[in-house]
Amino acid sequence: QDAITFILFFQNICQSDMPKTSKAKKTKQSVATDAPTHPTLVAANAVSDVMVDFQAFSHYARNGANVTIRGAKSKDLSKSTRDHIVELFENNMKSLYQASEWGYDAAAKRTELFEAEARYLLVSDESETLVGFAHFRFVDDDGALVLYLYEVQLAAMAQRQGIGKFLMQLLLLVARKHGMELMVLTVFKNNTGAMRFYRERLGFEIDETSPSACGDNSQDYEILSKSVVQIK
Repeated sequence: QDAITFILFFQNICQSDMPKTSKAKKTKQSVATDAPTHPTLVAANAVSDVMVDFQAFSHYARNGANVTIRGAKSKDLSKSTRDHIVELFENNMKSLYQASEWGYDAAAKRTELFEAEARYLLVSDESETLVGFAHFRFVDDDGALVLYLYEVQLAAMAQRQGIGKFLMQLLLLVARKHGMELMVLTVFKNNTGAMRFYRERLGFEIDETSPSACGDNSQDYEILSKSVVQIK
């Protein structure tokens, strides 16, 4: 059983056992009961390229970086691009997975990365070499409309230049544009740099469905979330 499936399974258990917070009730009560066919979600998933509306953000040239960003669905990725995505992921995350309770299943991870629902922001340098990506999906998460962020990975040469924060800010705009309510992600507890990045720099909070929020501190990951609904 792959990691994301386990996380979603745990979420369902936690949500059935724990009372909703007032924030969660406010976030989720406006979503139609038939959330998988909610028109907002259907429309979001029908968009072929989320970057069409954000061409002003397709180039990042700061802090020594000079990269372009394009959107793609997994079905449109070439074999070469897929191989680069897997290589980037393994360079950054394989050891963390191997040290976790899940372990690392290369075949299962490759399947997850390129399922039909997977969407990408692809970051390329001046030579058109892939130096980073964000893997995300528009999903129904217990009745909420969610941009679920599976991965943000950058090559070593592209780190500490503000690209990761730029991608996250761009994804927030994408989520709002397509009517999502939350951004949700998972992070290993021992990935302290990522934990600080998401919580301290970007304002993510421990989600009510995270193991620790459900009284289980034995798990080695947290589920983080952030509302993207603009307060009028």
